[in-house]
Amino acid sequence: MAAIISQMAANKRAREKGQFRTIIGSDKCVYTLPPFDPCFDPMVHNKYMKALAQRQMYEAHMEANRRREELELLRLQREKSSKSTVPKTFMNNQSLWKTLFVFRGLIMLKFRNLL
Repeated sequence: MAAIISQMAANKRAREKGQFRTIIGSDKCVYTLPPFDPCFDPMVHNKYMKALAQRQMYEAHMEANRRREELELLRLQREKSSKSTVPKTFMNNQSLWKTLFVFRGLIMLKFRNLL
């Protein structure tokens, strides 16, 4: 206990005399760093920057693929809608012929029953 009190007293005397160095906080760096090399390229040396650039390229590629697929779907829908108008008339003609054959068959049955 006496040692602690003597250290506190010695520190107080040193502070009063101004012999204490300034205390640097734990959030400050005591080293002075030289400036970065002007040839430093973060796209070459930094893994995060490399991954970020690759991700952006991938997203751009996927966006282009998505747009290409949308255009292809639109083209197919246009082709389908333009082709669907032609078969509708064919389907109407086909159903007309089927109806005529059915009526012909009914008429034939009616005449057979009468004979």
